[in-house]
Amino acid sequence: MIKQTQLFSPELDRMVQVRIYTPPGYDTEGSSYPIAYFFDGQNLFDPAEASYGMIWAVDQVLEQIDQPMIVVGLDSSPDHRTEEYTPWSFPVDLDPSLDRRGGRGKDTARFLLDQVIPWVKQHYRTDGRQMIAGASLGGVMSLYLGSSYPEEFDWILAMSTAGWLFQEELEQQLRRIDPSLGQRY
Repeated sequence: MIKQTQLFSPELDRMVQVRIYTPPGYDTEGSSYPIAYFFDGQNLFDPAEASYGMIWAVDQVLEQIDQPMIVVGLDSSPDHRTEEYTPWSFPVDLDPSLDRRGGRGKDTARFLLDQVIPWVKQHYRTDGRQMIAGASLGGVMSLYLGSSYPEEFDWILAMSTAGWLFQEELEQQLRRIDPSLGQRY
């Protein structure tokens, strides 16, 4: 089942659409589940709402591989995705027209950590295990969050990252991962 709600982010100064998938049997069983937090939630389930008409079909994949999990998707802003999904400002030599845009990813991280995760834990049965996931700039955000807050995330799923935009910053960030924590990425 997929539900939707909106949460206000003071950090981003906007309402954020949040999509929550619960596995089959969630409403009738008393089990607790791991949670996967995905960036670009609009691309997870419904092609009519996806940015390019293509979805990841996360719900179908989890059901096919028999991996019960709660999935929480945060929709990106259609107007400010680049700014909100980059923890660092764009290098000015990349494209002068970008004019040092970006860097609001830390605000997005605060919103997820301070509001979304506590809200999900209050409203859903979780077992404490968490994954952070995304593609492209969402993958950059996943690497940033997973390496900055390893105590929060057991797994990092960063697909087709736009890491070339911030290669030096990402390399420094990934050096922070402590392999003894057992975190997987």
